Amino acid sequence: MARKIAVIGAGVMGLDIALEYISANFEVLIFDQFKNRPGLEKDKQDKMWRLLFLAMKDKRHLMHPNNETLETVMERVTWLDSNPDNFGRLSECEAMIEAVFEDIEVKHKLIRDIDLACGRPVLLLTNTSTLAVKLLAKASKHPEMVMGFHFFNPVQMMKLVEGIPHEGTSEETVGKARELAEVINKKFELVPDLPGFVVNRLLLPMIESAGLFVDRGADFRGIDSSFKNGTWTENDVALEIVYSHIIAAHDFLQEQKNFRAELTKEKIDEIVRLGTNFPAGPFALKEAIEKGEAGKLKFRMGPAELCDLVGIDVAKHCLEMLRMQEPDLWSTVPDILKHLCEAKKFGRKAGEGFYSSVDVGIVEMADGKKYAKVSLRENTVSHNTVKQIKKVFDSLHNEPIEAVVFEITKCRGADISEFPLVARNPGLAKTVIGDWHATVKSIMNFPKQVIAIVRGAAWGGGYELAQACDYILAEKGAKLSQPEVLLGIMPGGGGTQNLTRRVGLLKSLGMILDPKMEVEASKPWVDEVLDDITPEHLDNFINKGLWKRNRPSLWPELNKDLAEASELISKLRRGFAGQSPIAFEAAVVAILVGNHKNLELGLALEAELVIKLFENSADNIKEGIRSKFERRDPIFS
Repeated sequence: MARKIAVIGAGVMGLDIALEYISANFEVLIFDQFKNRPGLEKDKQDKMWRLLFLAMKDKRHLMHPNNETLETVMERVTWLDSNPDNFGRLSECEAMIEAVFEDIEVKHKLIRDIDLACGRPVLLLTNTSTLAVKLLAKASKHPEMVMGFHFFNPVQMMKLVEGIPHEGTSEETVGKARELAEVINKKFELVPDLPGFVVNRLLLPMIESAGLFVDRGADFRGIDSSFKNGTWTENDVALEIVYSHIIAAHDFLQEQKNFRAELTKEKIDEIVRLGTNFPAGPFALKEAIEKGEAGKLKFRMGPAELCDLVGIDVAKHCLEMLRMQEPDLWSTVPDILKHLCEAKKFGRKAGEGFYSSVDVGIVEMADGKKYAKVSLRENTVSHNTVKQIKKVFDSLHNEPIEAVVFEITKCRGADISEFPLVARNPGLAKTVIGDWHATVKSIMNFPKQVIAIVRGAAWGGGYELAQACDYILAEKGAKLSQPEVLLGIMPGGGGTQNLTRRVGLLKSLGMILDPKMEVEASKPWVDEVLDDITPEHLDNFINKGLWKRNRPSLWPELNKDLAEASELISKLRRGFAGQSPIAFEAAVVAILVGNHKNLELGLALEAELVIKLFENSADNIKEGIRSKFERRDPIFS
């Protein structure tokens, strides 16, 4: 009989925690406020299905390799509204993990409701990230069964769980919490019941300090850069930020002395590394500074990028909760965090925060004229990023510029981790493909010339964005491909039309229908190839005053090459491990029929065919995605 656990709160952390226990063969009850929020339960179920679809057993094997096993696993999840009528089900579980909004009143009400409704006391593990557990235990009739159980985001990647017993937590509860962490392969570390515990108590001073420096005019980009390239001791502001972390660690050594768990410097360093992915803990950082060896310690990201990752709103709220508990120790929340939240710029999850997934700036040329530079910051293009690209291009229409330069660097194409959900809910395809086409058209129809710069690679959707530009400049060695058919889909960002009109029928058929084909940047795939694309070269290219690209239909060429095209299509169809996917045939139609038409009609046909693939060929798409994650050839049926 499967073990059973409950997770209360189906936000990002709640679903990720639930996934860990589902993957460990538990039955999981997931509670949230579904009743009064139409569509929420379906949304959360879809997100869990996607998490399970993408879950890896190891680097080469998915945990759930087919639809049947995935649906069987989904049957081990029960979705319940968070109301007292359902809390009686908690008595079936060996523990409940609370992951609701970080607010003491919300958590107190939940604990009281559970106590009233549940037929027997059940171990309560709270995933609070800043609130002292003793404050939460006050609301419980069974405080000895309440304990902090703090996971880190993203849960699947972060191995640490902070275990936080308050003064009244029983040893039995601590032992059970340890076992529940270890059964999902997490490293369980007992830490003192201080607000923020170890990791956040020592990390948030850096966030606070960085924000206050930005309020006073500091350059967050320069600060982040120094963290990442190992020059943070040479940047006075960055060094101050690191020292806020070190000082907090020294204070912690004294503050922890009245608590059950007391940690050594070495253990604190270990816990911080595990909870932050920093190159070293605070005491090791101090030692490296004193020895002049800090340059060896490079951070994966600086404080502004870290805020974007965890969520600007989350960082702001954590600082508010710490100030609420210890007003004398914490400053007011930095204004920059407040302003970003007011603008709904919550970080990566929103596509905008300190950074945007799409950067934009105005560049002055040597002759005083200006152009806009738009840069993709991510290696994959998410749906949010697609919408952000359109927003940026729309915002530039009235700028006094000569051109837009669109930088695409090491782009792997569309974010295929989003595809399973579209395959599960084909109605989403209309929205996603509609947004891709709206973005591509905003680039193609921009009133001034648009010049793509490709560095490293532009695959799939990345190359389609480049094709939408009037001209493509590439650095020598850049690689280009359209691998969509291998995923059971076809180019859906204009590639079946723009590529054919750029390189001709036979070359476009070769690239699109042979999804393993990759070419090094050269004509006609791009317009120019250079060893290094310098500002001077861009100035010269823009000042040529080139026209917008003409993209006429190709019907005379199509008719001339039809026999050769037919032979090539037959040859490429035989190149698949099993039978060719339906997407292969759909791409043929899009290329041969769409390019007989004007561009607008050709794009409309492409969009229609891609949407039909998601509606009628979902199993092919799922197999294509699975094969990509498992690094094997797909077997289409």
